[in-house]
Amino acid sequence: MNVDALKNFCQNNGPLYIYGAGSYGRIIKACLENFDINVTAFVVTNKDGQSNQVMGIPILELDEVMKDVNFVIGVGRIYEKEIIHKLASFGATHYFILPDGLTDEICRNIPFKMPCSIKKNFANILLYHRVTKRGFDPWNLKVTPEHFEEHIRYLKNHYRVMRFEDDWSDVCEPFVVITFDDGYLDNYEVVLPILEKYHVPATIFVSTGYVSSQKLFWWDWLERMVLQSKLFPSSIKTKTAKSILHHMESDNKLLSLNNIRDALKLLLPSQRESIMQELRENLHDVDFECGLDRAVTKDELKKLADSPWITIGGHTVTHSMLSVESEEMQRWEFTESKQQLEEIISRSVTVMSYPFGSRKDVSDFTPRIAKECGYDKAAVNWQGTANQNTNSFLLPRNPQQDCDVDEFSRMLCGTWYMYGDET
Repeated sequence: MNVDALKNFCQNNGPLYIYGAGSYGRIIKACLENFDINVTAFVVTNKDGQSNQVMGIPILELDEVMKDVNFVIGVGRIYEKEIIHKLASFGATHYFILPDGLTDEICRNIPFKMPCSIKKNFANILLYHRVTKRGFDPWNLKVTPEHFEEHIRYLKNHYRVMRFEDDWSDVCEPFVVITFDDGYLDNYEVVLPILEKYHVPATIFVSTGYVSSQKLFWWDWLERMVLQSKLFPSSIKTKTAKSILHHMESDNKLLSLNNIRDALKLLLPSQRESIMQELRENLHDVDFECGLDRAVTKDELKKLADSPWITIGGHTVTHSMLSVESEEMQRWEFTESKQQLEEIISRSVTVMSYPFGSRKDVSDFTPRIAKECGYDKAAVNWQGTANQNTNSFLLPRNPQQDCDVDEFSRMLCGTWYMYGDET
């Protein structure tokens, strides 16, 4: 593991701070602990809603930090320039930026161990999307059936597995909750038999606009359009788009794919659909048949709901970025998807998850709207653990990778190690 430069920087004299208290910052803190390097505190730009302490050290805002200290920048690439600018304005000159890929490498090699004592953050909510053969997976949504069964067998033998809708307030031991987003066909064909085999419960959050539609989820449609078409233009400019969404990187279609998805995420559903329809009409060399990449049908969804091991939850109608939608639009998304699901499965739907679900994808008023629409709980997609005091409409989840059981168990411990003592 190439961490010598990081170690050398951190072993300089003077207090050491990590700028960023999210997953990147915590991974760096765990790495430095292995080298007996002390960190004074985490630093964040705005502490509003943040914890006061995590991993045994405080979380401070920048103006609470004294001058002439050392910083390790522990944030994702998209935030680095912003953080460097803030540090420059603060007068900080001693900071370290990790090279591309080093944080992921560190995470893969940390020997996480289960904390000796977890006092309150017991709930580890796992997030899956698909269980199928990997193949090409640009969105990193797939776990193989073999690995998924290993995960479930391990959980069955080592942890209490609870339902998302359960009351967790009296549970005083680490436990796991299993969730799936979107409602892909393989949730019915592959996931359900494995869960029933081991008698393990899970919640599947379904985007109703794709149920029985025989159309691809819009990000999968985009994948085929960009990566399969030889006719794809060097830039995207349509009648319905006022500006070019993205200039194609001719030598890096994967980068282009991610950039175009990010641009389409920022649009309202009707705008996105108009652009995609216009492009569809001009690209005749792409196979848009769903095949195994489709969502469940109504009949398959009802059979899922009829299983004693499955809970069905809402995931909006259009699977759009909620922070670009108005209160009225979000209310429609939540209410309409709830009504559609209840009509199909003939039972109440009381839980949901937000599409994409990062902090930038959710509005400040989204939790309130979800509650007013009749839901009892809602999940987000930022990492963490939960306790009885966690906002029931901002429950953190931990995305799961395709990995063997040894890596799976290591990362489970890592989640509690990095988030279990948060106060």
